[in-house]
Amino acid sequence: MSTNSYAIDNNQTDRSRVVAPRNERFSRNGSVRKYINFGGEYESDQNSKQYVVSAGHFYRSNKWINETDFLYQKDYSQKAVNNYELRPSSELYDFQMSSKVVIPDTQDYLVFYNRSKYNPLSTYYYDITTAAGIGRMFFDDLLEIDVAIGHNEVKEYDQKTTLIPSFRTEFDIWEKLHFIQRGYMFFSDEAADYQMRTRLQYPIGKQLYLQVSFDVDKRTYANQAKREKVNEVHRRLVFGFRYDLGSN
Repeated sequence: MSTNSYAIDNNQTDRSRVVAPRNERFSRNGSVRKYINFGGEYESDQNSKQYVVSAGHFYRSNKWINETDFLYQKDYSQKAVNNYELRPSSELYDFQMSSKVVIPDTQDYLVFYNRSKYNPLSTYYYDITTAAGIGRMFFDDLLEIDVAIGHNEVKEYDQKTTLIPSFRTEFDIWEKLHFIQRGYMFFSDEAADYQMRTRLQYPIGKQLYLQVSFDVDKRTYANQAKREKVNEVHRRLVFGFRYDLGSN
């Protein structure tokens, strides 16, 4: 697959985007959280300039979680070394939506994700990723496990179908030690990806916590250029503190 592609199997950031919305847990106290955001950005140097406009909406209750984001990005660059005129080189429209909804009167929930990129000035033209699946909550909602099927299509390059199981859990090991863990896997005909995030939190003050994080990323894929199988494993151990500012 060309490196111009944004296909989820070749980009860890995009793979994480597919799973990240599911890490939001349903509200457990009946509260509702919602917000909208808008933003803009301008960047330039002697050889290029870039405009970015973004907007988003988030909603979370005890039955439904929905997040929508939109980004427009236009890049200008020089077409020739001796020509200082800046011309459009990229015009990206990026729309992303994810939903997670409880099936009434059950412990089951549905998940959906779509990310559509359109760039009339690029070599890939469009890149669409869609994933949908079903999950279940166990042990009084302390554990969530779900499985989704994802499909990615990049015009003029390739298309892939991917199996994406994931889980998340959060509970107290004992009165003061809090355990949080998230994990997912990607399986396709060319790559396998496994990621797990684990955190332990221990209160040492009224709003101050000692935190230990351990992350593991493992990926196996075929390097088509070198015609060989590649195994990558990344581990990270972090010690730190977290200060809780409280809530209204």
